[in-house]
Amino acid sequence: MFIHGDIKEDDLNDPHVLKTKMLSMLNNGISIVVDHRSTILDQAEIFVSQLRYEYAKVFFATYFEHSINSIISTQLSKNRISEKSKNELIKSISLPAKYTWLLELLGLPKFNETYRKTIASTADARNAFLHYKFTPEPDTDKIPNLDRENKRNISEIENIRKAVRYTKSYEAKITYRKNKRRLTSALNKLA
Repeated sequence: MFIHGDIKEDDLNDPHVLKTKMLSMLNNGISIVVDHRSTILDQAEIFVSQLRYEYAKVFFATYFEHSINSIISTQLSKNRISEKSKNELIKSISLPAKYTWLLELLGLPKFNETYRKTIASTADARNAFLHYKFTPEPDTDKIPNLDRENKRNISEIENIRKAVRYTKSYEAKITYRKNKRRLTSALNKLA
């Protein structure tokens, strides 16, 4: 309700107004969308712990795609764009475009270039794995250096985790306009 502008920042200061607005919206019916991102990240971490990095990247890339689609969907809802148009836009625009020019068109802050590149390489790794589009590497060693490969994967996963933290922070700033704690506090007072 806060994300879509039905509850305003000023409403957080008055528990009576907040409660009245929430009850009114609940009585009129609301739509609920299940957000799977936390379980997607949990699954990615399970695969990391099993050293199954390709599978972990599939889930991390899915998390990033869900996140940017959520950000775009929320912004389009604020602009009163229809569900049909929102879905068409999200389906038809590439992931790199969503993290660059579409954010600019929607009036949103620029996404950090370093994390955008990490997200793009994670999505590329996911696509290569799922669609069997691996890039051949020259055979420089007769025996693969598994230790070097494992260190590379661990470094990539750490960069991906940093991109996850940044994405969460980016979305929270946009979604809650630095009011997430105030909103949580106001809602806790109603309980």
